[in-house]
Amino acid sequence: MCFPALLGAVGGLFSGGGSGLATAASIAGTGLSAVGAIQSANAQAAGLRQQAALNERQAEIERERGAFEAQRERENAQRILARQRANFAASGVALEGTPTAVIEDTAAETALDIAAIRYGSALRAGNFRTQAAYDRANASSARTAGFINAGTNLFSGLARTRLRNPYAVG
Repeated sequence: MCFPALLGAVGGLFSGGGSGLATAASIAGTGLSAVGAIQSANAQAAGLRQQAALNERQAEIERERGAFEAQRERENAQRILARQRANFAASGVALEGTPTAVIEDTAAETALDIAAIRYGSALRAGNFRTQAAYDRANASSARTAGFINAGTNLFSGLARTRLRNPYAVG
């Protein structure tokens, strides 16, 4: 709509007698309602984007925590294995047969524990990254919904105004 047509429409609001001011107020309220819908959607989208950033950071923390815990488990296992070897040697037992099987079993169990730590950490980090993706998608949807609600408010408000005063606009 070009500017002269807009001025003509606004001028027409006040030409219908006493109802012009009510019509103008109704249109202004409709406009404010539309702006409010957009502002609300933008605020919701900003909150969701912030939540997505927090979830991404939490995923990184989980990854780092898993690496730290796996390293601690590896170091603990090295101490246990060294202690086992030292105890067998101090007892005069040759590191063959059963003693070797015990040490190998301890090493295998430790490897499984480390793999479980890494898996759990990766799983938790993946859950946080997935939630972040959902948050970003919801932020985008919130903005879209805000514009749709604004358009709905504008069209329904103008339609109500037109029904009350058929000469108000157009």
